[in-house]
Parts: sequence; C-alpha cells; structure tokens
Amino acid sequence: MFLLTAFVTYKPVIEFYEPFHSKILLSRLFGFPLIVLFVFKYIFQPKELSKFPKLFLGGFLLLFFLAVTIPFSLNPYATFRQVISIAFLWVVALAIFDSYQDIHWTQFVKIVLIALLLVSGLGILNLILSTLGYPAFLAENRTDAGMSLFNRFYEAGPFTVNLLCVSASLWASELKIVKQGALKYLVPLSTTLGLFFLMSTGRVSAITGFVCAIFLYVLWKHDLKSIYFALKMGGLFLLNLLVFFLFFKDISNRFIYRFQSRIFDRVEGTQEADFIVDNFYGTFKAFLDHPITGAGLGGFQDHYSRYSIHGSFLKMIGEAGLLGIIGLLIFLGLAIFGMFRLKSQTGEETQQFLYNFIPFFGGLLVSWQYNYNLSDVSFWVVISLLALVFNQINNQITLPSGGM
Repeated sequence: MFLLTAFVTYKPVIEFYEPFHSKILLSRLFGFPLIVLFVFKYIFQPKELSKFPKLFLGGFLLLFFLAVTIPFSLNPYATFRQVISIAFLWVVALAIFDSYQDIHWTQFVKIVLIALLLVSGLGILNLILSTLGYPAFLAENRTDAGMSLFNRFYEAGPFTVNLLCVSASLWASELKIVKQGALKYLVPLSTTLGLFFLMSTGRVSAITGFVCAIFLYVLWKHDLKSIYFALKMGGLFLLNLLVFFLFFKDISNRFIYRFQSRIFDRVEGTQEADFIVDNFYGTFKAFLDHPITGAGLGGFQDHYSRYSIHGSFLKMIGEAGLLGIIGLLIFLGLAIFGMFRLKSQTGEETQQFLYNFIPFFGGLLVSWQYNYNLSDVSFWVVISLLALVFNQINNQITLPSGGM
C-alpha cells in the first residue's frame, strides 16, 4: 500500500508535530507501520542486517555523510528535515527488501507496474476531466500538464520515469517470465500508459532521460530486436504527440514550448535560459564557499538563489560538498558495480534482466542529473528492486513451479 499510494501528494492527511512540522502524506501512514515491524524484527538480532546487500550500506554511508553536514548548514532546520525524510525512505526500502527477499523479484515488479498503471491512469483521467471542464479527481484542474494526484506538476515526471524505465526494460528484454501470467499484460500496458502520462507532464529532463535510455539500449544491444523496440517506442512517442495535438492543445503547446525554451531555442535573458545558468553558477559558488559540507540540504535557497538546486549531482555539490559527492558516488557506484558484476546476456533470466536494465539505468542517471532523486519514493523503489535482484542471484532464488 505504501508504493500504491506514494504518488498521492495533493492533500495532506494530518499535520505532524514539531520538530518535523511537516505534512504527513497518505503513503507515509502505510510506511510508518512497515518501519515499526521491521525495527521490532531486527532490534534483537542486528547481526542479521549484515546479510543485506551492500547497496544498502552505501545508502547508510550517504545518510551519515549528509547528517554530518547539519551543524554546518546555512539552514540547519531544513537540512535536518531533509535528512530525516531520506532516512525514512531508506528504512522503508530496507523493509520492502526484507518483505520480498524470499519471494521471486517478479512479484515485487507486479506491484511496481500496478503503481505505474495507477499514477498514469489517474493522471490521464484527470487530464480528460480537466479538458472537458469537469472537476479533477482529488487533484488540481490543469489542462496543460498531466498531474495525476501529485501536489506539484514537477513531481509527476521524475516519479513516473523511474517506474517507466523498469517497465520498459522488461518489455524490451522479451524474457520468458515477462510473457506469462499477469506480467504478459501488465508490462506493455503500463509502459504504454506510462509513456503517455510522462509526456503529458512536460517534464523535459524526465522525458529526455527516457529517450536516452532507449538510445543507450540500442547501443548496448546493437541488434535488430533492440532497433525494433526503439522504433516501437518512437512510434508510441509520435502517436502521443498526435493525440496531444488533436485533443489536448494546451499539452501540445506547453510540450513544444518547454523543449524549445530549454534545449532548441534558448534565449538569453529569459527565465528558462537564465535559470539553468543561475543553477550551475550558484551551485559551484556554494561549493567553493563550503567545499567540505556545502550549504546544507535546503540551505542553498535564499542564500545563493531564489530557486532551489535542481539535480541530484548538483545538489550534492552545492548543498553537501565533498561529503555528499563521495557518499552519492559510493552509493550509485555500488548499484552500477552490482549490475555489471551479476549481469549475463545468456544466463539465468534474473541476470538477463540486469543486462537489459543497465542502459535504462543509464537513462535514469541522465534524468537524475536535473531531478533531485533522494527524496523521491520511486528512486528507492528502483534501489529496492536492484537489492532484491542482487540478493536473489547470489542466493539462486528461482521462480516456483507454476510460473507467475
């Protein structure tokens, strides 16, 4: 339920007490019991945690380095809140792994794909309702951007692209496990709707990340099947643009404008062009002023710019300094090392999944360059999935007889 409600950020459920002074989201209400059960399970046997994949240790080291920056932050309260938020998601990822570690990883993938279907389906529904002049379902009425049940339009794209890359990599892989049971229908349907919704958000960085993932997949596989899959995705991309042009004029106009103003026709002096320059300039100024700890998570805004830093890597540079850079490199490095070490083009299907997912992970790295991912639930979903796959390859956990 935590994952299936992770995209519901439009309305808070309750106000939480100090020092968090935060709005508890629906998914958090499912996340807290998950954490409590996990803590009770391992509080008397902490040594068992050492059996968890080292990928989680990388996450812990990153958390530790970020926590060290709190006393030196330009806004310690904001930094504390952000570190607590990341710690919460890290523990939830641990709890998810613990819940699924003895079950084949495809069972977890089903939940991921259902979540992608929900966020995309509700997003498309609300877009249709808004365009027809009806009230959106538990969301802001917008005809120029797919919102689903997110509170802010910029949340939808980064969340969706993480899940979409998982779904698309499975569709591209053509593994036997994908062609049977529920996955036979979930994979193509979630990918198709997910791509439509992603494009409707107009989030250039997330869309670019997915396009790069497809391009990298062709380079990685360099065979006719990969080219065919790329053409299939390209066909869906063009079909979506046609649907936008015919039925969702505001989406079409905004989609074209955002790509022109940010990539193809950047005009100096406009907010779109100046923001990118300001983002890089402010980030490196903050780093030079505070090379070890940065300005602190949340400490950049109002001190170096009226905007917050966009992008996971820039955020670590400007707001966490060398500590954040080292922590993030170790964390993502463990993920990349694990994929390359355990992948196989012709081996067991779990290893083949890793082989096919590598270029899509590369596309996600492109997306994360502009989108801050550590506070995004879907990022930790990807981490949980990788941890499950690493663990099940090492322990040779196979799909029970009877299939999906």
